[in-house]
Amino acid sequence: MPPELLAAMLQAEQSEPSVRAAALLRIARVVAKTDQGEAERLLDRGLALLAELPEEERAAIAPQAMCLAACVAPDRAFAMRATTSDPFGHEKFLVDMVRHGHVAAAVNCLTQWSEAGEFPYHAAFETISCTKDNDRRRDILRSGLRAWHRRADRPWHSFDSLLQLFRFHWRVLPEDEARDAVRSLVGMMRERPDERLNGSFGGPHETVTFSSYRPSLLFALLGPLKRLDPELADDVIGENRELRRAAEIYPLGHDIEVDRPVEPLSAEALEQWQSDWTGFALGSQFFRFEDEKKGDFKNSFEHALRSYARDTNRKRPNPFPRECWPSAEDFRVILYAAGRYDGESSAYLLDRIPDVVLRLFAAIEFAAGIAGVEQIGSITREQLRGH
Repeated sequence: MPPELLAAMLQAEQSEPSVRAAALLRIARVVAKTDQGEAERLLDRGLALLAELPEEERAAIAPQAMCLAACVAPDRAFAMRATTSDPFGHEKFLVDMVRHGHVAAAVNCLTQWSEAGEFPYHAAFETISCTKDNDRRRDILRSGLRAWHRRADRPWHSFDSLLQLFRFHWRVLPEDEARDAVRSLVGMMRERPDERLNGSFGGPHETVTFSSYRPSLLFALLGPLKRLDPELADDVIGENRELRRAAEIYPLGHDIEVDRPVEPLSAEALEQWQSDWTGFALGSQFFRFEDEKKGDFKNSFEHALRSYARDTNRKRPNPFPRECWPSAEDFRVILYAAGRYDGESSAYLLDRIPDVVLRLFAAIEFAAGIAGVEQIGSITREQLRGH
C-alpha cells in the first residue's frame, strides 16, 4: 500500500464510525487498482460499519457508498440497491461501475432491465460507449426502448435522454427495426398534447428557436427520421412552422453534417488544447490546472474554503456527516487533480485543509490521483436555506 494511503488507513482506524466507514470505502476503491482481494476486504469492512451507523447517518452516506462499492465489486452495489428506495446514486453507480472497468456487470444490468422506474439512459449511453460488442450495444438500446414503452405517463422533457441514446446508436439495429422504432417515437410525440417550451438549438449557421416541446424534440430526431423514413419526415416537417424553418437551416436536425473534412490538429495545437482543458471543476467553475499550479492553487482553495465556511457556519452548520459535505468534495477534487497531474510534490496542499477529517478524505483522493484511478464524483448534502 502506498505510504500516503497507508497513513490515511491508520487515521481512518482511529476515527469515529461514520468517518471510518466512508474512508474504508474510499480506500478500497484505490486499492482495487493493484489488489482486488484486499480491496474487497476493505469494502466489506466499510459496508459492515455503515450498516451499524444511526439511521440518519447511514441514509446520508449509503447512496455514495453504493457508488463506491460499484467501483470495486458490482455485486455488493447491486445488493445495496435492492434494499434502498433512495433515488440518489441509482444511475450514478452504473456510470461509476463502467468507468472503473466493470463494463460487463453494467451491460447485464441494462440489458435485463425490467423495473417500472426510470431507465438509466445516461448510464446506458456511457456503457454503450465503453463496449465494442455491437450485439451488446443493440441489446442495451432495445432495453431502453422497451422501458420507455412500458410507461405512458412520461413528461415531455423526459424524451431527451431516450432521443439522445437513439440518435447516436440507432445504426446498431437492423434497418427495419430502427424504422419501426423511429416511427413509434414520432407517433407518441404527435399524439400527446403539446406543451410550452423556451428552447433553442445553436449550430454553425444560426440559432433556431422553439416555443413548444413537439417541434423541438422532432427536430432532435430529424437525422435518423430522414434517413429511415423520408416521407414521414416530410410530413412532420410540414405540420409545424417552427420545425419547417429549423429544417430549412439544419436539414438533419442535431445531426449537423460538416461541409469540409476536419483537418487533424497539429502536435502544437493538440498540446495547447490539452493544456487548456486539463483541470477540474468546483461547482460551475472550471480551474485550469496549469493556472492553479502557477498560482499555488490560491483560487481553487479560496473556493473550497468558502464552501467549508458555509458547512461550518455556527448559525446553520451542515447537519450531515462530513463525508457528504460540499467542502469535503471540493477538497477531494483539488487533491485528486494535484495527485493526477503533479504527483507527490503537491502533498503540501493537504496541510492547507483546516479540518482533519476533510484532510483525510482529500488524502485518499490524492492517492487515487497518483495511482491513476478514475475520478469519482460524490453525492453531497447540505441543509436547505430557510430550514
